[in-house]
Amino acid sequence: TDLFNTEMPFVRYDTGDRGCISRNVCACGLHALRLWIDGRYSAYLTFEGGRFHHYQFTAAFSALMNSVAAYQVVKKGESDLVLRVIPGPLYTAASGEKVVANVQETVGPDINVTLELVEQFSRVPQGKSQIIRDESAHAKTP
Repeated sequence: TDLFNTEMPFVRYDTGDRGCISRNVCACGLHALRLWIDGRYSAYLTFEGGRFHHYQFTAAFSALMNSVAAYQVVKKGESDLVLRVIPGPLYTAASGEKVVANVQETVGPDINVTLELVEQFSRVPQGKSQIIRDESAHAKTP
């Protein structure tokens, strides 16, 4: 459909897809706005200190889009969180430190946040990778 078709509007229903607009200059030199699609999901992690929605983690990573190609936030225990990061074209050690600091600010000082650089993530049977994973001993789903 097009934007001027009043009988069949462009946006037909809420798909649940989530994304954000990047105003940062692309590594290739492109200055145009870019849309980053995060996918369709609604996930959160629960720690004794609170419940954290995936959007809170997205906010922590948003300023580092050219440094981080992809990420996964993994609960490993009641106070342990691992950030699995696939480095982007502009990744540096300082980028990694900033990611950890941003997430640490989100979850608070009682959660131990560590960074793990990886080349890829495991995928669910449908072929997608999970942004939020609970790999703690008490996880309800694998």
